[in-house]
This record gives sequence, C-alpha cells and structure tokens, in this order.
Amino acid sequence: MTPDPRIQTCALCPRLCRHRCPVAVGTGVEAATPTAIMTTLLRWTRGEVDPALAGQAAALCTDCGACETACKVDQPVLEILRDARRALLPPAAIEPLPMVDGGATYVAIECDERTWAHALSQHLSRGVARLKTADHLGCARLDHHEHTTDHLVALRDRLGGRTAIVACHGCAEVTKAAGIDTIHLHTLCPLPATGTLHHPCRGPRLEGQTPPEALACCGAGGPLGRAHPAHGKDMREQAAARLGKGAVCSPDARCAAHLRAGGLEVLDPISHLLSLASS
Repeated sequence: MTPDPRIQTCALCPRLCRHRCPVAVGTGVEAATPTAIMTTLLRWTRGEVDPALAGQAAALCTDCGACETACKVDQPVLEILRDARRALLPPAAIEPLPMVDGGATYVAIECDERTWAHALSQHLSRGVARLKTADHLGCARLDHHEHTTDHLVALRDRLGGRTAIVACHGCAEVTKAAGIDTIHLHTLCPLPATGTLHHPCRGPRLEGQTPPEALACCGAGGPLGRAHPAHGKDMREQAAARLGKGAVCSPDARCAAHLRAGGLEVLDPISHLLSLASS
C-alpha cells in the first residue's frame, strides 16, 4: 500500500496538537496521542502493523476536531482517521428504525430513557409526535457512508417531510445527513446558563466560558467509547473532575448523560423542559 502523505505529515509532526487532544489528555495514554496514532497508521500502510492493531489505533478518537483546531499545517486529521476507520473497522450495528408515534409536524427524537414529546407539546402549545431511538438513530454508522444510504433514506421516509427535534449532536448528525429539517431542543427551550458551563465539541453552545482546564470533548460520542470502553470511562472521569463538583449546564443531552455517569449534577435541555412542565 502506498503511504498516504497526509499520514506521513502527522506522523512526523513534533506533537503540536497533543496538548489539545482530549483523549490523550484525559486518558494519559501515549498511544492515544495524534502523532502516535498516525505513526501506527503509517506503519500499517507499509505493511509493518497488523490491520486489527491499526484499526484500534484509529478508534482512539472522539471525532471532536480539537487536533485540527490546533494544527499549524492545516491537516484534515478527522478525514484521515475516518478514512482509516472505514478501511480497517466494520460498520457498527444499528437498531431497526421504530415507527413515529403521532401525526404532528414536529417529531421529538427521544434518545435516552426520558420521554419529553408531551412536555414539549405543552411548552409550544402545538402537537409533537415522538420517535424513540436506542442508538441515536444509528449515528455510529456514519463513518461508513457506503453502508448508510438505505438507513438514511428509510429515516427520511419514516418522518415524511416532518421536522425532527433533537436533543443531542449524535441524532442531529443523522437527521441532517438524511436531509431532514432539524431543530435542536435548546433552540425551542433555551437553557438558563447557570453553574459551570459545558460546551460540547459539536452542536449548540451556551453564552459564557468553560473552566480553562476543561477537556475539549467529554468523550460521549465518537468511536472511542465503542472500541475502547475503559479509556472512554477514564476520559469521562477526567472530564467530570475538570468541570468541578458543582452543578453543570450542558446544551447536549448525550454529553449530559455521559457526565452524570461521572458523578456530576447536569442540567440539559430535556431536564430543563421537564422541570418547566412539572412546575
């Protein structure tokens, strides 16, 4: 295999983005630094590393893009790693698409154990249908775009021209990839920016600054948690510790659930909406 010159550039880089990579910082694992990952991939292209090992290296990533932000030579790091994962890892399994419950124009994509379509309907004084998903509409398969077309077409047909109301960036990525009109719940029910703020690496952001020591990504999404659950837990604990022990406010429900598992009290758009409905 001909080595990708982009991989060579990253492998030979003097680790300029290491301090920005939340996986490297949050786990303290040397193999998780962007340079180490790219070095493993470079050796794979030369036939020196087993493909299984190279795939595990490419999955030491949350797809947050902090490395690209820090890069001084404009390397498309996310694209390089996604290409490597498509070549080295099988597509993730996805759950069958459920039916939409209700005929309203707005469809609440409920992606955790909480049911909030009715509360949103009360808040907006309009009908809201619901679609329950156990895997964030199969967002883990987006890395393998060649295996997602049928799934995205089925999702678009299932919603039938209606608008998806999402509470996390995982669901938003899928609905937008399917060409579905998408509104984030935070837009319809804005969070009060109180306590310590958590800014997700993707999706809406709150006004204000996070603690300077906060990680660029909490580790809730991306391939890391699927391929390296122990490292995902380490990253979660580190992200939670850096946000402190007080109440935290996050506009992304998936990140909020991840941080709660790390022991934090987190207000997100769903919990805020439900508190308004019960008051």
